[in-house]
Amino acid sequence: MRKFISPLFCLALTVSLSGCGLMEDAFKAGIFFGILLIAIVGLIIWLLRLVIKQFGKRFEWEIIK
Repeated sequence: MRKFISPLFCLALTVSLSGCGLMEDAFKAGIFFGILLIAIVGLIIWLLRLVIKQFGKRFEWEIIK
């Protein structure tokens, strides 16, 4: 009798528990992290462009118009 309890318990857990919810949360976190990373990189590029423009005006360079 004891030999049948473990496989039946594993079968019940396999059927009742779903991994789709876990994967959905992982993909949502990945998408959020990707969007956040793109925003940070864009902000850094924008700030660098502003700094280069200010140095260009100060030293009369014409790098970026």
